[in-house]
Amino acid sequence: MKKLFIIFFGIALCALVSEMSSAARNRIRPVAAAHRACHFKGVVPENSTVGVKMAARFGYKFIEGDVRYTSDSVMVLMHDKTINRTMRNAADYSKIEHPIYVSQTSFEQLRNNYVFESSNPEYRIALPTLEEQLLTCRECGITPILHSSIPESYELAQKIMGDNWVCFNAKYENIIKAREFSKCLILWDPKEYQGEQDGVKYSELIHTSYYSTTCEKQ
Repeated sequence: MKKLFIIFFGIALCALVSEMSSAARNRIRPVAAAHRACHFKGVVPENSTVGVKMAARFGYKFIEGDVRYTSDSVMVLMHDKTINRTMRNAADYSKIEHPIYVSQTSFEQLRNNYVFESSNPEYRIALPTLEEQLLTCRECGITPILHSSIPESYELAQKIMGDNWVCFNAKYENIIKAREFSKCLILWDPKEYQGEQDGVKYSELIHTSYYSTTCEKQ
């Protein structure tokens, strides 16, 4: 009888472990994303193709990136309004003395005259276009999270990545633009949340939308 009890107990325990393992597999878990790609200050530049490849090397499945227009409407990756914090003069690697605004500078000027700051000369490269960054993501098997208010960036992401990209935005009208032609995941940044009315609007997209819990240093 004791032997029979042990057998039944063993079967029940195995069934419980199996059920718990199945539940664990189906449980929603946090996913780590490399902010501005996988960058290391002074070494691997942020928002760069090098950063995407580094993210893949470290096992990240998602990278976040910031999209801006140049003065001639080329979409590039750059977080700040100016390039001064992250780039240097290409000719002699000297610091940039005057503010260089992305929106006021042509793509050709940005591409030819400046490189990312890095202690590794191999990483002193020009800033990438959005297309180049997306193609690198696809090559590395990484899902890009576009922190962008440019509808054209959504269209390009859809063209290159299919639905395998994330729209990260605070404005409802931009999210609607993305949803018009994509079933991508939407990550809503609630900075501009206006209460119940906005909650109702966003709930219309909730089947593929999630709130952001990002925080910034003050």
